Amino acid sequence: MPPPRLEPARRRATDWYPQPHLSQIERGQIRQPEAGTLWALSELYSLDFTKIAIWSGHLDDDKQEPAPEILLLALRALRQLAPEVQINAIRYLERLADEQPTP
Repeated sequence: MPPPRLEPARRRATDWYPQPHLSQIERGQIRQPEAGTLWALSELYSLDFTKIAIWSGHLDDDKQEPAPEILLLALRALRQLAPEVQINAIRYLERLADEQPTP
């Protein structure tokens, strides 16, 4: 049984995902859940998606290329933003890329 403070979030999670599926993820029986599932659960439980994506194998800890699912999630998130916010988000990502040291 999850800690009491997680119980309301767990009830909301079972609205989207069957209880047995969530239990299998929690126990590690499903080692690499879909990135979309991890994204939804990380938002629901206020967890760091990047860490979860690394732990589940969707992102490489060595900061190599992300799995295509991660890029798709980023595009979905970007699509939900207002057009002017999309532009700001893209400019921010470009600044991050420019600041990153070249290998």
